[in-house]
Amino acid sequence: MANVETFRWRNFQLDVTALLRDIAECRVAVRGIRIDRQEIEAHALTVLRLPGVTEVKEWQFPIDWEYVRSLASERCKQPLLLVYFGDSGFIAVEDESPEPCYVLADGNHRLARAYVDGRQRVVVHIVARKDAERYWSGL
Repeated sequence: MANVETFRWRNFQLDVTALLRDIAECRVAVRGIRIDRQEIEAHALTVLRLPGVTEVKEWQFPIDWEYVRSLASERCKQPLLLVYFGDSGFIAVEDESPEPCYVLADGNHRLARAYVDGRQRVVVHIVARKDAERYWSGL
């Protein structure tokens, strides 16, 4: 049986493997954007559990820094996935929703690497509500 990558957030589990497959096969439309260094830093400092941080928040993502350092440069170029999570989201996306309804569901380690490497921009694919809900399951 093939490995299935999932992302758990609050009361949801997202099937990342199926979502990435369907994006690759053009069954899910995504909107691509680029985020700049300021947005990379803001996300990293707010959401990722960085080394040396003494006060850890329950909503911060734990990061395996050994894995981050091992990421091949080609893997780091893959787009991050910002996925609609409704009321459980905490990132607002212009032209999608005025409320913070999105979560970075795939690419937190790549974003950490971009932060550490000082990258100026990264590509993010946005998965809207109409598509995202098909890949959720409740916990």
